[in-house]
Amino acid sequence: MPRLSSHPLPVEALRCSALRYIYETTPPAPVTAPRPRTPLAYPTPPSEVRAAAVPRRIVGGRYELEQAIDAGGTAVIHRARDLATGEERAVKLLKDHAASDPILRDCFLAGARAAMGVNHPNVVRVLAVSAPDDEPPFAVMELLRGEPLDQMLARERRLLPDIVVRLARDAAHGLAAAHAAGIVHLDVKPENLFWVHDDRGGSLKILDFDLAWVPGVEDPAERHGRLMLRGTAKYMAPEQILGDPVDARTDVYALGVVLFRLLTGQLPFDLELGTTLLRHHVSSPVPPPSWLVDGLDPRLDALVVRATKKDPSNRYSSMAALLADLDAVGLELAAPPPSEPASADRYAPRSDRAREAARALESAA
Repeated sequence: MPRLSSHPLPVEALRCSALRYIYETTPPAPVTAPRPRTPLAYPTPPSEVRAAAVPRRIVGGRYELEQAIDAGGTAVIHRARDLATGEERAVKLLKDHAASDPILRDCFLAGARAAMGVNHPNVVRVLAVSAPDDEPPFAVMELLRGEPLDQMLARERRLLPDIVVRLARDAAHGLAAAHAAGIVHLDVKPENLFWVHDDRGGSLKILDFDLAWVPGVEDPAERHGRLMLRGTAKYMAPEQILGDPVDARTDVYALGVVLFRLLTGQLPFDLELGTTLLRHHVSSPVPPPSWLVDGLDPRLDALVVRATKKDPSNRYSSMAALLADLDAVGLELAAPPPSEPASADRYAPRSDRAREAARALESAA
């Protein structure tokens, strides 16, 4: 079973980041979401409309950067032209500070190279990865036109159930392909789920394998003697938070949290990054989405609740199992959910490091 690191997890590690944790105990007041529209039928401008021009620059002796179309904390994505073929591409270029950090650099390269081996219509195609001596590492990808789901949510607030099921099916298919290659994404969230506009009605693609667990690749943080929690705290499974082994069910949990947000417009634990948020993901059950949105099909409630169980053995065992229920929901939205016996669902840490982390979270309460 893959592990994120074997180093002990001190209390201080829960207060800083990859994820710089700050104490926060008071959740924001609940907001009633309006009735959603049907966003997938609406024309939306491609992401490059918001692009910023950059001076002419060629990387790898082949790719001419034309515009910056997206940026994060560690990398910038440019629209680019392949001078060898004339085709448009997307080039993800590490920022200087990330390129000089051995952990961030190694994570980026390992994730991009792993993604190259996943050939699936619901995973972004990575065409080349390079780490030149004289410039920052970069990855060359297909150029996508559309928008990530976080932008769709910012516009629509929440989405219709049939749209959510369609998006979730695409995401689950893409993640299943990654899992078949032994890869655990570890950062499934709306920002990394991209809706592509095309003539065939559109499709969703999984982005950004920078934090992925890759088989056969030593954990970069462990190799460099440092601690790093991989992922985004608001979507992290208990085993991911505590440093226990991760597997496909870790991504099932994150996708379940994404579904909750798509259906309700809110997160199940809508707190700032802090130990209170982490404690909720380790110990508190995710409520059914119908607690916030009246009239949701009970099958969707059951699906989200099962996907986000604390004990991985109580979740869907794979994306294929989750897909089976998504298909059932899509075909028979009005049917009653199957009965499921109630069972205790509590995450039990599986390593000394995880038990130490759990005690640290409890002591911070």
